[in-house]
Amino acid sequence: EGELESKLPFGMPEVYTAEQLETLNETLEHAHKKLLFRPHPAQNLQLFEERTMSAIEIADDAWLREHDVTLYEMVSGAEALVTDYSTIYYDYLLTGRPVGLTMGDAEEFFEKFYCPFDNLRQQIKGFYIDSFEQLCAFVSEPEKHRNKEELEEMKHLCHDHTDDGSARRLYEFMQKEYGFDSYEGQRSDCRSRYSCRRSLFLRLPHHSANGDPRIYVRPYARDRRVPPAGRRGRRSA
Repeated sequence: EGELESKLPFGMPEVYTAEQLETLNETLEHAHKKLLFRPHPAQNLQLFEERTMSAIEIADDAWLREHDVTLYEMVSGAEALVTDYSTIYYDYLLTGRPVGLTMGDAEEFFEKFYCPFDNLRQQIKGFYIDSFEQLCAFVSEPEKHRNKEELEEMKHLCHDHTDDGSARRLYEFMQKEYGFDSYEGQRSDCRSRYSCRRSLFLRLPHHSANGDPRIYVRPYARDRRVPPAGRRGRRSA
């Protein structure tokens, strides 16, 4: 597959130079926040490895293992999200927290991939980041850049349920469709026939170990080879 080609040298939205990266780090330090940057698996991280960023961490799979958390535990514990066309946007809407949207390469990207929306900015709501200055402003004070009403509208448009009952509904669906009476009694059969496995996701406090709020940045990402059915051509989380 080779390394991911990007016009963004750090793979991070609106960050084009080492000086900007350092300024972003200083901005985060001043705001007492930590930025968790999840790169594309094929991204060349040499530019990051050449410098130490006190307020920016590379949240790759090795980072997840080291901190003993899943991707969605990390995401649910974040104070805010920065993303582009990733479907992580729809998941994060459930938190009701601020979302920053970076679509600086939209024209280039949608020349190659299908866009299901007539007007992205009208149909996908969040704080649009069109410059490095806006990125710094958003990560400094995410709450100031949150339109609560718009995000609530999007959440209810995209999700039939917004409570914590998804596991129960999934269990009831599986019970109805496949006829088992208890998970323990049918565990082996369920795993062998349907490749099912129970998972428990816990919401973490949205602060790092030293008390600094975290901001999860989902960058310029193409980390699924085949997009979900019905969303082909879009980037996926």
